[in-house]
Amino acid sequence: MPTISELIARQHAAGITYRQMADRAKAAGYQLTHQQINELENVPPDQWPKSAQRIRAYAAALDVSERAIVLAFARSFDLDVSERSSLLEVLLPVGTRDIDEGLQAAIAGVVRAAVKARHEGGGTSGDTAPIEAEVLQDDSVTQSVQAKPVRSPAKRGSRPAPT
Repeated sequence: MPTISELIARQHAAGITYRQMADRAKAAGYQLTHQQINELENVPPDQWPKSAQRIRAYAAALDVSERAIVLAFARSFDLDVSERSSLLEVLLPVGTRDIDEGLQAAIAGVVRAAVKARHEGGGTSGDTAPIEAEVLQDDSVTQSVQAKPVRSPAKRGSRPAPT
């Protein structure tokens, strides 16, 4: 589980500006300035958010659940909030639960295929090889998923490097 500073840093590293984060909060009806977000990324918090509204504002700004914000603040205070959920689960946007069940099953199938391909291929957590997943469906229900690492085609005219 990342700290609140790490959650903000990930958004920032992904190209979302502090101002854009603040605009997300404002669009959801909350007051949060880009300076407050910047400061929270660079200076770890020394106290819990003063209100539930502030937690909701950060959740809107970072496009994560209120639960993710509470846990991220707890991690900022070195509280053990470990659980079995993955970083992927934490980073999913708030509306994820509203996606219909068929699409949820298809997305879960792609994730399962990626995990299976990584385990079968002996990949490590630092591996970034793309995974191609084929999701086979019948009546909107995922029946099986097959995955294989995607190999980049050789460039025309290129020769293997000498050994």
